[in-house]
Amino acid sequence: MGIWGIGRPAPLLARVAFVVEAPTVDARLLAGFGNDRKVLPSALYDALLRVEELATTCATRATGERRAKRALAREVVKLQLHSRDFTPEHTRQLDAAQASYAVMATGAPGDARLLIAARELVWRVAEQTGGLVVDGPAATVWLPPPGGWLAGLELSVTEEINSQVTYRAASRAGVWMRSLGLCKYGQPEVQITVPTDRLMAVAGMLIESVAARLVRVGGTVAVGDTLSLPYWGEVTLTASRDRHYGGPCYGVMVAGDDSRGLTRTVERLVAANAELYHARSVALDPELQAEAIRQAQATLDDMIARYPDAEAAELQGVRLRLMAGFPLEAPCEYLEVRVLAWGDPVVALVDCQPMHAPGVIFGQVVGLPRACLIDWKVGLPDGTIEGNFVGALLERADEVAPATGPETAR
Repeated sequence: MGIWGIGRPAPLLARVAFVVEAPTVDARLLAGFGNDRKVLPSALYDALLRVEELATTCATRATGERRAKRALAREVVKLQLHSRDFTPEHTRQLDAAQASYAVMATGAPGDARLLIAARELVWRVAEQTGGLVVDGPAATVWLPPPGGWLAGLELSVTEEINSQVTYRAASRAGVWMRSLGLCKYGQPEVQITVPTDRLMAVAGMLIESVAARLVRVGGTVAVGDTLSLPYWGEVTLTASRDRHYGGPCYGVMVAGDDSRGLTRTVERLVAANAELYHARSVALDPELQAEAIRQAQATLDDMIARYPDAEAAELQGVRLRLMAGFPLEAPCEYLEVRVLAWGDPVVALVDCQPMHAPGVIFGQVVGLPRACLIDWKVGLPDGTIEGNFVGALLERADEVAPATGPETAR
């Protein structure tokens, strides 16, 4: 039986599964993650001991053989990997990895300490090897945080939950939204299905609010429990089936709703969608917006001249983003895109979740005529932002949205 269990819903446990994909083989790490713990460097040995002390079950794996690496990856990750900041170079780095070092463990429900210990172990391995960290439960790849892996250990796994939990949507009997990674905290995953993609953004906010409540308060929850959330009020956890790991995974609905139809829940999401996003639209001054677009277009060529190779810039930690109205022929929504290659049209990847633009999805590669671009933004490694003319207006407009709005909205 695999670490995730098969055949029936798994019990509520903390579950972690990480693998570091390293560019070179380290004999000490191969042995240490195999059967000889004591050959590990002291910091790694101590970190692994902390994982084992907290774990109910714990297994480590290591391999430098390509076929075994693929088998190990399938054991750790059950879904297709996704990452907002992943570049073609990172894909090549994963493909070229010569060694894999993995830890998989289960622990007490409602307890984040196993995640903290496992994160320290794999981030220390990543720092030593120059590798990337693959997170199985979140189905993503973590890149080095600002300042490096060791500096990133200071980040709180309970306050910065979006650095540990990811969110996915799929069009299947409506739009199915779910969390990935709450199991690392010993919590159930949460999911909801909404009837239209126009509710994806606010449904994602609801899922994130539930996730924040579960993680930050801790403890265990059960089907039928009601949670009190900022902005959303009372929501109830319902029985649901995890489509990937076999559970546990709970549905979410407004308290008092019928789980078979979610009528009141959908009405609440529709109202939230209108409330939160209408505030943004009415707050934009047409003259200020037009001037911001003129500034962005007037300075675009200079920005491109400074960063002519978009892929190389990303590898150096420089984030190049553009904004355009979608769909191009009749814009109804501003979307941010990540530059893949300059030209006319610019080749870019949709880097946010569309709410209103029909036929546009997150992660879609698009060709954007230069004339359609309304803003540009450069994010430097030190956190400095350049450009962002229209974006700054939108951010100020967000400030007039209800003060009680979802605190975890991204």
